[in-house]
Amino acid sequence: MFVFQNFELGELKIPGLTLKPYIIEYIVSKVGDLTLTAAESQGQLFLAFDYSTELFKKETIERFIAYFKKIVTAIITDQSKKISDIKIISEKEAVETLNAIKSTEFNF
Repeated sequence: MFVFQNFELGELKIPGLTLKPYIIEYIVSKVGDLTLTAAESQGQLFLAFDYSTELFKKETIERFIAYFKKIVTAIITDQSKKISDIKIISEKEAVETLNAIKSTEFNF
């Protein structure tokens, strides 16, 4: 799941009422098994990956984060680039993944 929270955190004044933001340090999602939350505040973008530790290893999430960084870097470098044209894994990792799949026994 991907969540983008784009709202201003400034004070809002309505006649007879003043609303002040409640600053939330960190939002933990209980919605899915893997959630990327993005929030914009004061011209900065904050990202958080929430994941089920029963389904994902820390190393797997760290690899996902590295992939995401490669995608963002490629788009920032060339905004006309298609996401499908961005290589997120190295040739070595591609070979290792294919070999792991080939060596897996499937029982259907």
